[in-house]
Amino acid sequence: MPIRDKLPPCPDPERYSLVRTKEGEFWRLKRGLKKPAILNNKLRENSELVKKTSSAGSRIYGILHPFLADLDLQRIFNKMITLLRKGFHADGRLDVSVLRDLDLQKDYPLRKLIRGGFQWQHDREHHVFRFRIAIPERNGALLRKNKLMSSYRFIIILVHGNPEQEGSMKLKSVKSEDYSFAGTGVASECLLELPYTPEPGQWLFCLRAEALEEGRVAAHPKSKGLLILDGGRWE
Repeated sequence: MPIRDKLPPCPDPERYSLVRTKEGEFWRLKRGLKKPAILNNKLRENSELVKKTSSAGSRIYGILHPFLADLDLQRIFNKMITLLRKGFHADGRLDVSVLRDLDLQKDYPLRKLIRGGFQWQHDREHHVFRFRIAIPERNGALLRKNKLMSSYRFIIILVHGNPEQEGSMKLKSVKSEDYSFAGTGVASECLLELPYTPEPGQWLFCLRAEALEEGRVAAHPKSKGLLILDGGRWE
């Protein structure tokens, strides 16, 4: 290390920077001027991967925002990005199917809010998604978190397009009728169908359920949720 008893004038302020150490001070040629700085290939690849998956995740998150705004999402965006990175193909293709079964509320998972089971189907032949759940004669298909909650409903959501392209993502949704927690005394069934036109790109099929208080969506996140049921690609 070059050490100076007396620091000489800077040879060229644009090319040299001052370095201070316990032993003294000296002028050092700025990095990359003597020998071009080379970014490690792996670091460069990781940097590009972060950009691609973060942008794609932002577009997915953005298009779903109307159904996410009142949820307790915590660090779910970071979770989505991590999954997208893990699912990135060696040939450079993004794969949103890695988001399958992702519950958007860690502390209030939707599967625990729904009483009993439900079924869903992707009918590729007729280009339609279906969701089916039994409505009990009393007490409701959702857990009633407080006495102010009077009713509940289900919403199925389809997001499709190219998450790597700005403005490409589209959203369709179908909402059920409002079901009373008190019930009708007769068991029934909720069946929702969401037809679609397959277009080249990727898709996510989601379920949202929400309880209502006096006709409005209940405020607390524990009374609602969103679950990504499946995802894939249409060629």
